[in-house]
Amino acid sequence: MGSSRSMLFFINLAIIILNLVAPTIAQDDGMCTEKAEYCWKCSNTGTYTAGDKYQENLSSLLSSFSSNTQNNSGFYNSSRGQDSNKVNAIALCRGDLSQDSCQACLNKSTDILLQNCSTQKEAIIWAEPCMVRY
Repeated sequence: MGSSRSMLFFINLAIIILNLVAPTIAQDDGMCTEKAEYCWKCSNTGTYTAGDKYQENLSSLLSSFSSNTQNNSGFYNSSRGQDSNKVNAIALCRGDLSQDSCQACLNKSTDILLQNCSTQKEAIIWAEPCMVRY
């Protein structure tokens, strides 16, 4: 029974996330790594200045996803900061991934986002094993 509930939860979660991702994909295909292992989209809804409080909150939040060994569900949802410096983010790993594989995917994803969407206040990256959005 518990296994069925978990499976139903993850299916519903996947549907919700796909509905969040679908409008982004439909607007623009974004960018991908050479072998399309990771694809991302940097939104033009707003920017921040390098070195400001928003960037500090973003970096702190994304690193908490990739270093959080307490959460073995593969779903991360958190925020940092207040007012215009507040960052909201989610991350999700495929349910059959090991904790180490999930962390590796999140590390790679956040590195790619911070490198390629360096001043964007909104971005998403998706790969076969995981996705991150802020």
